[in-house]
Amino acid sequence: MALRNLLQLQSGTGKNAPGVKNIQAGEHKINIKGDGTLELADKPFTIEWLDDGKWNLHIKARTEEHLDELIPHIAKALKNYRR
Repeated sequence: MALRNLLQLQSGTGKNAPGVKNIQAGEHKINIKGDGTLELADKPFTIEWLDDGKWNLHIKARTEEHLDELIPHIAKALKNYRR
């Protein structure tokens, strides 16, 4: 099925292949959409909490628009963390 997605082969009825999710690709996971496009399936951000009360934020946004969507979730995750 993944090969059908990557080659963008349609079924006999003309439909795209179903998507394939969470394929391990090295240290990352990817999704292959029915039209053959790839997207990163990893968590879009991680927060590393440090012993001194500080934190490091790692963001994997696909586009600026995607980053805009992530900001409220990042803010909520930071607010919900209690030391």
